[in-house]
Amino acid sequence: MILEDCVIEQDNHLVVVTIRANQCSGVYMQELMDELTQRMRFDQATFFVLDMQEVEFIDSSCLGTLVTFL
Repeated sequence: MILEDCVIEQDNHLVVVTIRANQCSGVYMQELMDELTQRMRFDQATFFVLDMQEVEFIDSSCLGTLVTFL
């Protein structure tokens, strides 16, 4: 699983994702967005915080995935 470098915590409708990888690719972000979409559908998540302070590089496909999720 690609998401071993992130921590996902949910408290009611709030989901906080801490990404500990120093790079984010489109594949990584797509897997993360799939997980968050599942939480919206089945766990009533409506608010999302992405803590990306450790990320040093985001490729364009990663950024595109974030925009699509928005």
